[in-house]
Amino acid sequence: MLHDWDERYHALVAKHLVGHPLEPVLVPGGGEKPAERWSAAGIFLHKPPLALWGMALGRALLGPSEWAFRAASVILGTATVAVAIALGEALFGPEVAMPAGLLVALSPELLLLTSGAAATDQVDAQLVFWVTASAAALWRCVRSRAEASPRFADVALAAAAIGGGLLTKSWPALAAVPAALVAGWPGRRRAVAIASASVGGVALALPWRIYASAHWPAAAAAEGAYALRHLTEVLEGHGGGPLFYPTVLVRWFGPAALVALAFGLTRARASRELRFVTAWALVPLCLFAASATKMQGYLAPEIPAVALLCVLLARDAWRWANSSPPRNIPPPLAGEGQGGGSPGRPRAATLAARALALSVPLWAAGATALAAPRILAIPPGYAAFKARVASLRARDRVFNLRWAAQAMVYSDAWAAERWPEPRDARGAFVAHCPASPQVPEGFVPLELPAGCLR
Repeated sequence: MLHDWDERYHALVAKHLVGHPLEPVLVPGGGEKPAERWSAAGIFLHKPPLALWGMALGRALLGPSEWAFRAASVILGTATVAVAIALGEALFGPEVAMPAGLLVALSPELLLLTSGAAATDQVDAQLVFWVTASAAALWRCVRSRAEASPRFADVALAAAAIGGGLLTKSWPALAAVPAALVAGWPGRRRAVAIASASVGGVALALPWRIYASAHWPAAAAAEGAYALRHLTEVLEGHGGGPLFYPTVLVRWFGPAALVALAFGLTRARASRELRFVTAWALVPLCLFAASATKMQGYLAPEIPAVALLCVLLARDAWRWANSSPPRNIPPPLAGEGQGGGSPGRPRAATLAARALALSVPLWAAGATALAAPRILAIPPGYAAFKARVASLRARDRVFNLRWAAQAMVYSDAWAAERWPEPRDARGAFVAHCPASPQVPEGFVPLELPAGCLR
């Protein structure tokens, strides 16, 4: 199914992009004038076009099925795991890289986004790849010696990844840039390389912004203003207090996530690698926390960074719990003769360290298992709804339909969620469920299963 989140609107735009790649139409005939809600706009500029182009390409190559819209995200999500492993190996070695790659692959949020079962769906699912790829390329620039210039190929790769991210979801694509600056300081040549990559990425994304502003100036201006309102207003009910994002991290990774961030901060001064990964995770988190509008998908590009920190923490905690303590530990702390734990160390501390280490893989597996029903759930009557609306013709119009966007994906008819008003032309369909009001005279009842009502 197409879930009741943003995916249904993105899929509808992608369907129209198949025939007209440079015209992101959501509601046919809606014109350029900004609508009251972005989900009812004629021209859809609520998101940049790259992820939508990927969805359109999937439909063009694989047919009009729901999974075809998700094919690009599946491919890029798989590539994200590979890039995360490669970056983790370059940073901390294979013993950290492989488990971290597994955490990324099992991440419940990434699975929910890719399946369309979470808000922001394919856009944020694909943004994770571009941010991870930019982080890998920027790290290659950072790890060069201060007196040596980073390779042009690495700067070009970073610019391409940043540009792809900006064309997917605007400024959150820059999530790895502050991390590179923090890890690369001091070093003038590194800073120049990072700045060059950022400017190059902006240059790649700028033509679309110019094109959209030239063709649909009113819609482009309205969407630009709406994006800025996220900083100061709670939009669409997506608010939250200061603990919103820490709670999200705990849901994804368990309590180890918060401990891992503190672990990275305390050791960052001694390790450029830890500075890089910790800044990658923390800087966007702090920026989003300061914004009035909050959504858990906003943190998705930081999942590989948090996964690396959690695995590092688990490795060190396990080693500490199973190693012999230094000989100079005072007798009261040695714990000799207390039984359990490592010799010379309090049993409670040893058990806590082992539990913390084991919580990382166990929590990931449990969170994924809990997400599976939400991914696989299909509302009763949805198959009958699809079959009924697929028989509609291009000139048909339907009102009072909860799944209006889905209806326009599955057919060429026009559909709306609202109840028809007297000014609406007669002869249109009205979605009719057991709980529907009386169908107005002159309208044709469209019998649908329960659940179709707005």
